[in-house]
Amino acid sequence: MTDDPWKDLLDPGERIIWQGRPDPGFGLTTESYLMIPFGAVFTVFALFWMAMASMGSFIFSLFGLPFVAVGAGMLFWGVYGPTLTRRHTWYTLTNKRGFIATDLPLQGRKLTSYPIMGAELELIDSGGFETVNFAEKVTRTKKHGTSRVPIGFKRLEESREVYRLMRDIQRGDIE
Repeated sequence: MTDDPWKDLLDPGERIIWQGRPDPGFGLTTESYLMIPFGAVFTVFALFWMAMASMGSFIFSLFGLPFVAVGAGMLFWGVYGPTLTRRHTWYTLTNKRGFIATDLPLQGRKLTSYPIMGAELELIDSGGFETVNFAEKVTRTKKHGTSRVPIGFKRLEESREVYRLMRDIQRGDIE
């Protein structure tokens, strides 16, 4: 008999009603379109700096390597980060909460949950795959401002069914 991995995570009376994953195919996000050009410019500038510095001293030019690595990392993550993240993400909907689990290299495992009752639901069609948002995170911005980042199940094929299930939970049709 195998142990239920959800046994210690669910509240009494809470049960799983849907599980799924985002589409694992290649795709860029809005953040990618910002990070890719910045990473490319950062990398090219660091390489240019290293080339100019090598005219004076090869050893001194090696100080540019960390900057090349940062720029290349930004470029790589901008192109492949969203796809890699989706391939390591799992979604679970219970009769009380939405769970988002990730297991990313270097970051490890992370499980977050968000209550469905009282959540403002949003169904977004993003060209082929849809997203169901049901929570938001407030982040700080420059100059002491804040920004709201939507949280939900992204790039789902069966998003309308998940959206319907969440509405049923909120109406009390699923207990």
